[in-house]
Amino acid sequence: MSTPQPPTTTASSAPGTAPPRKLPAAAATRRPPVRLDALPRGVWLVKVPKWVAAYWKSQPDGANLGMMYGNASRTEFQVGLPRDAGVPKSLILQRAREKVGNTVLFNDVGKGYATALVGTVTDEATMVPVVNDEYRAMKKKQTEQALVPAHQTKTVEHAELARSKGLAAGAVTTETLFQSKYMKAKPTHDNRRERMPKADLIELLLTLFRGFKYWPMKALKDQTKQPEQFLREVLPTVAMLNKRGPYAGTYSLKPEFKQGSEDNVDLEMGEGGGDSAVAGSSAADGSAAAGEMQ
Repeated sequence: MSTPQPPTTTASSAPGTAPPRKLPAAAATRRPPVRLDALPRGVWLVKVPKWVAAYWKSQPDGANLGMMYGNASRTEFQVGLPRDAGVPKSLILQRAREKVGNTVLFNDVGKGYATALVGTVTDEATMVPVVNDEYRAMKKKQTEQALVPAHQTKTVEHAELARSKGLAAGAVTTETLFQSKYMKAKPTHDNRRERMPKADLIELLLTLFRGFKYWPMKALKDQTKQPEQFLREVLPTVAMLNKRGPYAGTYSLKPEFKQGSEDNVDLEMGEGGGDSAVAGSSAADGSAAAGEMQ
């Protein structure tokens, strides 16, 4: 007579739940403790332009990234990048007056498995470029590259379109007849103005702003001979709309384009119709024609 064996049990999940997942072997390994030996070291948290960050990231470890001139008691420092940097080399580091507290900087070492403390943030600063000929040349190049259209538009004549569809030259279809009769809108006077290349319009706008600091839209239209819609698309590239103050409703150069244009008129608006920094503001009939510089 055999001895009864205890019933065997099989582990199973409750109805409607997923079976227990086996943990990977790496998960069972404990991460190394955080290294805090660099806690007493002070570091600066600096905001730099994108093109400076891109240049620094492209350099190998141990490369010379530049020089900073000044002493610890100053709030502004001069920064010089290497001569072969290929970017504007003169910058200013503006140090914040307020002290930073309770901020530390960490760095992951070994693909995220170990964390080391880089240091304690003691100061914040912002790096800004010096607006000189080198910086303006870079901004001009960036503007020209941004103005290159991603897609080219080709005007197709009716005869070429008919040939591509296998029709004889001069043949009229119901589609072309409907488009020519009902869909061709009568152009307005503003739309008849031919658009110049965007790069040429930007150069013209910069020239106009060297003569007057503030320009109404009507004066810009009269001087550039460009459609208003096209002008409003290009203007934000170099100018901004003043919404408050005595020159509200006029356009003026953006700060990065102002240096080099210091020879323009800078007079207050007079009540007797005298000289003004606003183009066209001295016209007797209130028109937007630009006046002569005195």
